[in-house]
Amino acid sequence: PVRALGLLPLPADPEKARAEILKRYKTLQEFIRSSKQFGSQRQASEKRAAAIGMENLARTAGYADPIRLQWAMEAHACADLAAGPVTVGVDDVTVSLAIDSEGDPEIAIARKGKSLASVPAALKKNAKIEALFARKTDLKRSSSRMRSSLEQAMVRGDTFTPQQLADLLANPLLAPHLARLLFVGDANNNTFNSLTF
Repeated sequence: PVRALGLLPLPADPEKARAEILKRYKTLQEFIRSSKQFGSQRQASEKRAAAIGMENLARTAGYADPIRLQWAMEAHACADLAAGPVTVGVDDVTVSLAIDSEGDPEIAIARKGKSLASVPAALKKNAKIEALFARKTDLKRSSSRMRSSLEQAMVRGDTFTPQQLADLLANPLLAPHLARLLFVGDANNNTFNSLTF
């Protein structure tokens, strides 16, 4: 079923299609993450099934390869954070989720403008605050996946068009990592290759 997940038709409406692609992408990523609890043989089998599922989803969604799909989905998942922190207010406490200058998600907690080290005990079970902390965990996983895929792209010598680079730089999790890369341009093809960190 995981391999076939990417083959299912997408909704005709572009917004619904994008939401469905992201949902399937997250399902495949969670499948990969949860398979780590099993033995090495099963892990390898499930990793291969998920890779086929990602290839199928990339094709169905119109992406050149699973890496491009991954970057687009990860960017979509954190697009709201590119404009600044996401803040939840409960009583007189505010909890904010932001991306720092290194591309790492961070949580800031304050009460009446004064910084707190942790969420007050009475608010720890608040659904909105729990959702913000869960999102931070998802973003950390996303950052790790993107750094790994960026390294793979570098090793393969992948090329990027100026528009593709601009799209990648719009991702607040990926932009700091891209800033550390050295790119070489090819004026004839209007593409760039990443060389090194």
